[in-house]
Amino acid sequence: MLDRQGDEAFWSFTKAVFDNQGRLPSQAPGLFSTLAGNLGFDDPPAIAAAGRSLDHDSAVESDINRGQSLGVKRTPSFVVDGSLVELRELGTELDQTLADQ
Repeated sequence: MLDRQGDEAFWSFTKAVFDNQGRLPSQAPGLFSTLAGNLGFDDPPAIAAAGRSLDHDSAVESDINRGQSLGVKRTPSFVVDGSLVELRELGTELDQTLADQ
């Protein structure tokens, strides 16, 4: 979608999905097509097809497993140099990691 519609459309769609997340379990991927149509995308059925596709499942599952192994409990979470970092420590950790390089 980002390639076809651009950054602004991507973020508009992301916001629309977030705003409708309560409907996702029962209505996706058809909901994706509806939201894309409401936003004026050029091919809403392609968005629904992408929502049905399993092409990215292994990458998503890998990310979930990695997050769980690092102790991620919520989003957003931050990982710096392979370690989970609390928001209040993020600036310090980033500065230290950059200084070490």
